[in-house]
Formats: sequence, C-alpha cells, structure tokens
Amino acid sequence: MVRLAGGTALFLGALIAALPAQVPATDIRNTETPESNTHFTLREYGSLQEWQVKRLRLRRQILTAAGLLPMPRKTPLRPQIFGRTEYGDYSIEKVLIETLPGFYLAGNLYRPMGRKGRFPGVLGPHGHWKHGRLENTAQVSVPGRRISLARQGYVVFAYDMVGFGDTKQLDHDFGGKAEQLWSFTPLGLQLWNSIRAVDFMQSLRDVDDSRIAVTG
Repeated sequence: MVRLAGGTALFLGALIAALPAQVPATDIRNTETPESNTHFTLREYGSLQEWQVKRLRLRRQILTAAGLLPMPRKTPLRPQIFGRTEYGDYSIEKVLIETLPGFYLAGNLYRPMGRKGRFPGVLGPHGHWKHGRLENTAQVSVPGRRISLARQGYVVFAYDMVGFGDTKQLDHDFGGKAEQLWSFTPLGLQLWNSIRAVDFMQSLRDVDDSRIAVTG
C-alpha cells in the first residue's frame, strides 16, 4: 500500500477536482494538424499598444524555446577584422567574433568606400545554401546581395550559420539529450550568434547603432 503525506494528498485531491467533468472525445492535436498548405489569417491589431503586448509574448516564447531565458551573460566578443580587399566603391574584410568563450563566429564585413559618415548596418544570415555565405550560383548570389547593399551605403556583416563556412566547431545539427538537458541546441546557438552579431555591428565606429536591419 502506498501512503501519501497529508500535503501530497490535499494537492492530488485539488488537482483531480480541477479536471474537466467530461474528457473530450478527440484530441484537437489529432484533428487539426497544420501543414505547408494550411492557410493562416494574420490577426489584425487595433493599436500599437496591443501589438506591443503580443510582441513581448512572442519574444518570451522564442527565447524560452531557444533556451535563452534568462539571457546568458554577454562575454567580450574580441573581434578580429583582417584581410581587407578593396574593389573601388566597396571593400570586404574577414571577421571572427567570440560569441561564447572559446566559440568563434566567422563572416565577412562589406563596407562602402568613397563615402563619409556613419552608415546603417545590415546583418546578413545566409540560409541553408550548400556553400553558405559564399554561395554564388545562377539561383542565388549571397555575396552579390551584400555587395549591392555596400554600394548603396550600408555596412553589411554576412555571417555563417552553425556548421557552415568557417564556423564548424560544431555541426549544424549538433547535440543530443545531454545538450538538450542544458538547453544548448542549434536553435539557441544560432539565435545567440545573431544577437551577438548585432552587438558587433553596434560596436563599429562607422555604423549608426540606432539603424540596424537584417536581410537573408
């Protein structure tokens, strides 16, 4: 016979009392299964304040799913910018930043030339192309997009996804149960790299830290 302590018994009793009187005949997760052809109607927000409430909920949900709530402590990026090559109206440099102690994120920095002032910054994640940030085919030219933006007067940081290009300390689909237990996943690391990429862009003297965008 299993004996329950008084507090445990009271808790279980309250839990059972809170259960619905009738169990649904079917589980909605089995009857309503969205897929790639499912049409979703975006909700309309009547005010900025209403959207801001939703925005905070979405942000919290994403950070929780990525294992970034609470947010980790930001350590020094120790940026390395080297190998500058000039092409008349723009330049390309190689970049390494330390997004976590001992983990380096690699990328390229595209800068306009022949202009003065502080420029808007653009982050350039590349997506799942075979050659990552260096993909240059008839279907897509990732460097071409960055070059075009630099020529228009933007400073662009094109950085690797985890497991691509020069950022191969971990595979793109790294991890297992042990890593999940500590909320260390590809989703979390990729998002953290992007957060630190924003920090890197805002630290550059020729970038207007109030005007940061992303395209990819």
